[in-house]
Amino acid sequence: MSNGFDYSKLTGMKLLFAKLADKDRNGFLDKTEDYDEISVFNKMNDSYEEGLGDKKSEISIFKDDNKEIHYPNFIDRKPEVKDIKNSREYLKEEQLKLISLKVQQEAMKKQINLSKADLDYWADKIFSISEEYNIQPTLLISVIAKETNGSFRRNLNSSTGSGPMQVTTITIQDFFPNAKGSWNGVYKNLDNDLLNSILYKKDENGDFIKDEQGNFVLNKLSPKALRDECSKNDKLGIEVGLLCLKMKYAKAVAEIKFGRANYKTVPQTIDKLKSGEIQLTELENQRAIEIALKNYNSVFDSYATEVIDTLKTSGFDFKDVKLIEPIK
Repeated sequence: MSNGFDYSKLTGMKLLFAKLADKDRNGFLDKTEDYDEISVFNKMNDSYEEGLGDKKSEISIFKDDNKEIHYPNFIDRKPEVKDIKNSREYLKEEQLKLISLKVQQEAMKKQINLSKADLDYWADKIFSISEEYNIQPTLLISVIAKETNGSFRRNLNSSTGSGPMQVTTITIQDFFPNAKGSWNGVYKNLDNDLLNSILYKKDENGDFIKDEQGNFVLNKLSPKALRDECSKNDKLGIEVGLLCLKMKYAKAVAEIKFGRANYKTVPQTIDKLKSGEIQLTELENQRAIEIALKNYNSVFDSYATEVIDTLKTSGFDFKDVKLIEPIK
């Protein structure tokens, strides 16, 4: 039995922070020579307390003697008219703080201390993409943390992959409409907005540029050029990685439901997921995400398992969270 604190009675943000700090996932916060889960919890809690603004709270921090804990009792003031006007900005600020904390926690697993500038940088990138494409920030953070080994390096480039999600030319070539055996049409059906944003040029107003024949103009003429651009543009790198992961997920669901993933079953799967005809159980969806992650990075067998474990400790809802949402 662990000598640490059983944090099961915590609620809200405290429970989230405790789960994030619990590296060995044993339900307790421990302090050892190798890793101080209690200090990690305290740092996240301190950061959140400092950003509460007009909210008041009792201090809720584990004491150094490991013998006492005070539980929080938040008191929210009644909203005023100006609060309603600024509610969207407030929610954005809170989301950015939570994303920063999660990025910080993932980096600390590798004993990497990120600067505030780095945390703000990644929080902004991940938040904007999660909002634009309705994807859970925790999933993006977990993949980026694995692909960068917790360093969250900017403009990442290697001999095989580029960008924060380390995309390769082998996968990217399927994006392009004229590639041999192209899956471009399937990608269009999967997420046309995301595909277009990646592939085609936009003008200063954000509108797609067309040629004399009325066709969209490609942003990059080859898969290699697009891959290399991901090492110079982290937002693009995340977008490309997200589209790759979505297709891996569609193929994983096709395997689960049809026993195989090919040019016939994958489009059917996408259509049935969007129409709501395919309904996955919590375990099926967890399995589909795990298969997608395994196929996203086929180098290490432990890759998918570690990301899934990270998602579980973050309170990730595998039942309701899907990479391809039904069209309402």
